[in-house]
Amino acid sequence: MLQSNHIRSYLLIAHPHRQVLLRALEEKPQTAQELSSLLFNLEQTEGHLRILQQGHLLENREGVYSLIPDAYHKAREDASHPWLEWEKDFYQLVSQAFDEKGILRTLPSQNKKLNLLMQKLSLLFEAGRTYTEKEVNGLLMGFTRDFFLIRRSLIDAGVLFRTPSGSAYWRERHDAKI
Repeated sequence: MLQSNHIRSYLLIAHPHRQVLLRALEEKPQTAQELSSLLFNLEQTEGHLRILQQGHLLENREGVYSLIPDAYHKAREDASHPWLEWEKDFYQLVSQAFDEKGILRTLPSQNKKLNLLMQKLSLLFEAGRTYTEKEVNGLLMGFTRDFFLIRRSLIDAGVLFRTPSGSAYWRERHDAKI
């Protein structure tokens, strides 16, 4: 099941520039100056290296950056959750909607982006299974502090259904491709 650590790892390593840096560091340890030739900007390179280092994926010894293998492989594993897509547009949606801890901070204002996010969040629920309101809230609590709003948004988007009394919730079908 998708959890906030999946989103947190995704946000850390799915940024297109960080992917370039990580691929280069998979090959061999390098200095920021060497890596800056890949992004054509030393300041930008150092910023991304700092983020990766704060995320505990890199270490810096005497100006040479190298991957911390176990942490990097764990982050890659978490970020490869099937819910997550590696396209630039999807990364932008997730990075705008979620904070660096994987908690939803805002809903997209554009309907297309909101619907995509709601379709993705609906995949937290097994199709055909009935959930209580408490179970729905429990699944959503890992991603947001306002699970009432998200629950309502899922229903408004037509991807989660409920009885008129609100005693049962369900997702009707598996969406093969969203």
